[in-house]
Amino acid sequence: HPRLMLSKDDEVLLKNAIERTPEFIKIDAFIRESADKFILEEPLVFEKKGKRLLAVSRKALTRLYYLSYTYRITKDKKYLNRAEKEMLALCAFESWNPSHFLDTGEMCMALAIAYDWLYYDLQISTKQIVRNAILEKAFKPSYDPKQGWFLEVQSNWNSVCNAGLVFGALAIFEEEQKESIAIIERALKSNLLPLKAYEPDGNYPEGPGYWNYGTTFE
Repeated sequence: HPRLMLSKDDEVLLKNAIERTPEFIKIDAFIRESADKFILEEPLVFEKKGKRLLAVSRKALTRLYYLSYTYRITKDKKYLNRAEKEMLALCAFESWNPSHFLDTGEMCMALAIAYDWLYYDLQISTKQIVRNAILEKAFKPSYDPKQGWFLEVQSNWNSVCNAGLVFGALAIFEEEQKESIAIIERALKSNLLPLKAYEPDGNYPEGPGYWNYGTTFE
């Protein structure tokens, strides 16, 4: 750890870029300002709109991404503590709404990034709670055919849901190796389906909006 997206070596390069590149300075400032606002807000709560929890999952992904990033850059523990508080609140949800598995995929990714990026500074109890939540609220329901149907389709659902699950598997790999290997190997097979949808020249049958969404997670 960290192994997801931004390694320790990459972190050094990023810090150097922030010091000398105007564009990076602006992006870094925006993320820090956002993280400061999140500190003042209460943790997210389980609140569906219709059949979806997706708005909450996306807020969770943004919050934990920004808080974890800002802690890595600044080492200010107020960001660590707020991220940990958010993580525990999300893990306490009754579910991550696997009947609309996009919600589950993005929530799993949110927890995976924070778990991986903050790994050595999180409380041992928090890490155990997060691992259990990923296993029970993300991995387990993905094996239910009624909820894991995304594994058999070419659409953005395959890319998004598999990405979230694989992030979770990579994050908790050491402690939950058997379950994580199964998730990763299944995704390698399943994910061939949406890749074929880009043939022959990279266009996307769902249009530019879903091309952006699916390809970001792809």
